[in-house]
Amino acid sequence: MRMDSDVVASLLAESLRDRGVVAVWEDLAMPLLYGMGRKWEETQRYVEVEHLLSWCVSSALRRVAPAPAEPRARPVLLACRPRRTHSLPLEALAAALRERGLPHRVPGPCTPVEAVVRALRRTAPRAVVLWSHVGDADDVRALRATLRAAAGSAQSTKVCTAGPGWRPHAHLASLSEAMRALG
Repeated sequence: MRMDSDVVASLLAESLRDRGVVAVWEDLAMPLLYGMGRKWEETQRYVEVEHLLSWCVSSALRRVAPAPAEPRARPVLLACRPRRTHSLPLEALAAALRERGLPHRVPGPCTPVEAVVRALRRTAPRAVVLWSHVGDADDVRALRATLRAAAGSAQSTKVCTAGPGWRPHAHLASLSEAMRALG
C-alpha cells in the first residue's frame, strides 16, 4: 500500500532467483494481484497500487534470465486476443518458458486474429496459446481461424486456450499446467 516499487521489485527479483517463475507467479504474484483486484472491487480505491504491482511483476518477469536453448527448437506463440489488455499471465508463461530455455514469441496484448494467423504461418510454432481474460464471440472466431491455420500448417501445431475468458473450456488452467503441456 506504500507504493514502494523498489521494495516490491527487490522482493520479486529475490523470489524469482530462489523459487523460479512458476512458484512466484502462483504463490506470490497472482494472489497479490487478485487480492488487490478484490480490494478495488470492494472499495473502488487503490487501483494505483494494483497498477504499480502489475508493472513491478511485469518488469521482474521480463528480467528472468534465459536458460540455454536448443538451437532448432520450434517456438511457442503466445497471443492475447484483440481488445484484451490483460497480458500479465502470458508474460508469466513467457518468463517460465525462457527460464527453461524454450523459445517463444509474444506479439503482445490486443493481437488481431489475422496477425496471429500470419505469425503462425511465419514461425511454424510447435504450439499457439490464445489468452482471453473475458470471453465473447470474437474469441470463438479467433480460435476457429487459428485452428484452421494450424491444420493447414506443414508442421503440427498444437492450439491451446488459456485464461478465464475460455472457462470452463480453457486447456491451460494454470501456469503449472501450461508448463506441463508446453515444456
